[in-house]
Amino acid sequence: MREIKFTAGLGFSFTLKNHPAKTYPLITWSDLIQALVDGKLPTVSEKSAGWWIIPSEYNSHQARSHAVQEESGQYNALVGDIDSGSIERHALDEALAAVAGNCERLIFTTASSTKDALRWRFLIPTAESLTGLEWARAQTALFEILAQEHGLPMDLSARRAGQVSFLPNVLEAAKADFDHLHTEGEFFDLSTIKPMMATVAARVTGLPKRNLEPAFKETDRRPGPSLQVIDGKLSFDLAAAKAEQSQSTLIAEFNLATPLIDVLAWAGYEQNPDNPNEWRSPHQTSGSFATLVRQKADGTLGWSSMSESDAAAGVGNTLSTNCAAYGDAFDIWVAFDPLNNGDSDRELSRLKRIRGTNK
Repeated sequence: MREIKFTAGLGFSFTLKNHPAKTYPLITWSDLIQALVDGKLPTVSEKSAGWWIIPSEYNSHQARSHAVQEESGQYNALVGDIDSGSIERHALDEALAAVAGNCERLIFTTASSTKDALRWRFLIPTAESLTGLEWARAQTALFEILAQEHGLPMDLSARRAGQVSFLPNVLEAAKADFDHLHTEGEFFDLSTIKPMMATVAARVTGLPKRNLEPAFKETDRRPGPSLQVIDGKLSFDLAAAKAEQSQSTLIAEFNLATPLIDVLAWAGYEQNPDNPNEWRSPHQTSGSFATLVRQKADGTLGWSSMSESDAAAGVGNTLSTNCAAYGDAFDIWVAFDPLNNGDSDRELSRLKRIRGTNK
C-alpha cells in the first residue's frame, strides 16, 4: 500500500498563515497507527490543545485556508464525525463496513465523548489521492449514504476543505473512557460510493451559473418583508422589531427588524437546496455553500463563512481562527449596498437619518 501523509499541527490556534517561508508538519498513516500502538496517542490535554490533521498532504503556510485546499489539496483520507445520538462503536463500524467494505479504517472517541453521550471520529485512508473537488464529493456522498441508509447523524462541517480534525485526545478525568478500533485492510478505492459522487456532482453543476462580478442595481434588489426601498434607497422597518427587546443600538435594531435570510437573498447569496442553513456567497468561485447561518447567544441569527474570498472582499469580520469571516445582517448590508461602498460608518449615518424620519 502507498504511504499517505496528512498536514498536522498542535493546538487549534497554531497557524502559519503569516509565515510564507514555513510549512506545516506532515504525519503518515503508519506513524499515526504506531502512535496508538505505542501509547503516544491518545494525548491528554484540553480539547483544543491536542494534535490535529487536515487529511491533505498540501502543507504550505496557507494549508488551513479552505479556498487554498479546495484548489491545491491532495487528500488521502475521508474523515467523519458523529457528535450526537450516542452511537455504539459496533454500530458505527458495521455501517462503515457496509458502505466501504473491509477496508482500512480507524474509529475513536473524541475528547467531548462521555459514557452517556458517545462521540466518534473515523478516518478511512483512500487508495488514491483526491483533489479538493473529488474529496468534497466523496465526503458528501459518504455522509449521505451513512445518513440515509444507516441513520447516522453526520456532522457536515467535516466536509469543509480546511477543517482540522483532532487526533485521539482525552481529558485527564476521562482517560479510562477512551475507545478506538483499528481495522487493517486495503485502502478504500471509493468504488461503492462513486454512483452517489456522480449524483452529488450533477446536483452542484446543475445549479444556475453566477455572475461573479454582479452590478448592483436598484432593479436587482429583492426586498424581504422587513426591507423597504424609500426614495430609491434600501431601508428597514423598525416597527417590525419586537417591542419588548431592550437592545438600543442602531445595529441591534436593524438586526432585529431585518431577517438575515432576506438580506442574504437580496445580496445575491444562493441557498443550498439540501440544507437551508448553508449559502453560497456571490464572491465564491467554488461550487460549495461556504456560508453557514446560525443562531447567536442573543437569539438573533448570524453567519460564518469558510470562504477566503469573502474575507478578501471585506465581508463581515475576519478576526477569527474558526472561520474566514463572520457577522450579522447588518454586515451583509454594509458589504453589498453600493451606496456605502463597504463603509460601515457611512451606513450608520444613513441608518440614523432613516431612523429619525421613520420612527
